[in-house]
Amino acid sequence: MTVGSGEADPTGLSALYEQCLGSAEPDRATGDDSEKSALAEALRVAREESSELGGHAPDANATALLQLLASMSQASSAVYIGSAPGVVALSILTGMSSAAGGTKPGMVTAITSDPHHSEAGKKAVKAAGFPASSCRVIAARPLEVMGKLAAGTYGLVVAHDGEVEAKALATRGLELVGGGAVVVLDSISFFDDVDGLPESARITRLPLGDGMSILTA
Repeated sequence: MTVGSGEADPTGLSALYEQCLGSAEPDRATGDDSEKSALAEALRVAREESSELGGHAPDANATALLQLLASMSQASSAVYIGSAPGVVALSILTGMSSAAGGTKPGMVTAITSDPHHSEAGKKAVKAAGFPASSCRVIAARPLEVMGKLAAGTYGLVVAHDGEVEAKALATRGLELVGGGAVVVLDSISFFDDVDGLPESARITRLPLGDGMSILTA
């Protein structure tokens, strides 16, 4: 695991990494047993449908960290770019719900180029008991949508490797999150060659799933 350029970890992400290892996704949920069961089943179905549609959902440890990031940032809105929007949206919404003491506030804007994934994402969110309005799924080119979103109003931006060019994601992602985090799944070195990052920028590289890169500033 590498944090920044070998400096101390000012963001505390190393501790979060240790905390989420081996955790089960449903255990991060708040609410009674029936709500946790509904979430577990919705996640299971969302993973299966993602695989059938050719998508790649993050594993349980990676989604556990997304839940923790959403919870600790107390984000009320987030952006996700990639396939399997149901799995990632449920992870982020669960983190938001935990931060809010068990209520289900906030919204995830999920951007995917495949309309089949779009429908699967909406279905997963509804199955888990979240309001339909908590997940807005848009089938369009990611950068076009990101350019229309309001800067500084999102606590978290999550994307799969290969969805958006690194420089563009770093630049626009940091604009959208303000003091939040830009997370890239399936790559441990996504931001390594990006020039012109703010002096305050920190890159955290975690061996979760197929790799995770986290950019904060």
